[in-house]
Amino acid sequence: MTTRMLVPIDESTWSQAALDTAIDLAQRARLPVSLHLLHVVNVTTIQGRLVEDLSALLGLEPVLVPQKVAALYRARGQALLDAALARAAHAGVSATATLDQGAVVDCIVKHGNPADLVVMGSRGDTEQRFPGQGGGTADRILRRGHFPTLITTDRAIQLRRVALAYDGSVGADLALALCLRLASLVELEVVALHIAPSPPQPDPLAPALARLTEAGVVVHARHATGEARDALPAQALAAGCDVLALGHRGHAALKDIFLGRTTEWLVGGVNLGLLVAR
Repeated sequence: MTTRMLVPIDESTWSQAALDTAIDLAQRARLPVSLHLLHVVNVTTIQGRLVEDLSALLGLEPVLVPQKVAALYRARGQALLDAALARAAHAGVSATATLDQGAVVDCIVKHGNPADLVVMGSRGDTEQRFPGQGGGTADRILRRGHFPTLITTDRAIQLRRVALAYDGSVGADLALALCLRLASLVELEVVALHIAPSPPQPDPLAPALARLTEAGVVVHARHATGEARDALPAQALAAGCDVLALGHRGHAALKDIFLGRTTEWLVGGVNLGLLVAR
């Protein structure tokens, strides 16, 4: 069975790191991988400068621009895709590409839903050009998409040693299943993490350890105390992992809106790759 992998790309450092990560995964894969690159031209066309100026002022997405301006954006996007395809080919990885136009989140969700894994940067070119602006794109995609997502930092990730946040919940079981699926694709070592105020009995990591061991995956157990959003990345880094796998619970309950969910807080908030299961 072919693993379908989507990589949204733009001109940012984070996006290029995501592309390198996806190429590395495809090179190491024991099974066929279909790599598909996507660039979204975040504009829609209309005649007249007034509407263009107003849309930019109001922060509308996609930005309304004249047709000639949209054509320039599309040409730049196609050149970006061509360069990415050349990088994949140079690495011996076969890839295809799509140039789409519209709202970035809408387009990525549309193309991502058929994929087995979306590999993307935690930030994009808007954040790179204008620090502090345009944030939250990765989080909005996680909320709306129904696909597993590997979110990279500003450097490429070699998915070889993954920390799995596990507490026996539905989201944790989804993250465990995703780790098992990736372990069938590439050689993978897992560090199962459990964070609690005090060491629980019986060991909540036991089901995860058993399933991973049965599948032939090298796995280690690690218990720690503290707040999950602080302790999980700290323990993952201490265990030599550059990726943290965890589940995403979808729409927040009222209490989560105020407290903030762990996954959403971690996106873009830590120098650590995130493997998010849905």
